[in-house]
Amino acid sequence: MGTIYRTKQGEVFNCEHWIESDMGDKYALNENDFPEIHAIALADLATVNANTFDFIVEHFPDYEHCQEAAELDDLDCLIAGECDDEKTERITSTYGSDPENWKHTRAEIYTNMIQVAIEEYNKTFL
Repeated sequence: MGTIYRTKQGEVFNCEHWIESDMGDKYALNENDFPEIHAIALADLATVNANTFDFIVEHFPDYEHCQEAAELDDLDCLIAGECDDEKTERITSTYGSDPENWKHTRAEIYTNMIQVAIEEYNKTFL
């Protein structure tokens, strides 16, 4: 899980990687413009939410009833091996039987949800 930060210029980004300099300064890596990556000192950032999932729940439009949330839940269940046989059959008919594909698909859905939640946050608060 990452952390959602806001820069002094108002840019909001999801950070999943941090670095520390030899002098002990800590930096969040903004990968929004990948392959260009920006290291921003934590001292220069405001934490919007320390948990990306909570941020999604709060800012993704109609999270409780959206298809993406249902897909995440299904994939989480499948990846964790917590589905009964009937649910496993239903989900694998959509996502196939390859656990690596499930993880990749889940990561894509999650990343897209973070981006939509950030866009909605920006509409509301910036």
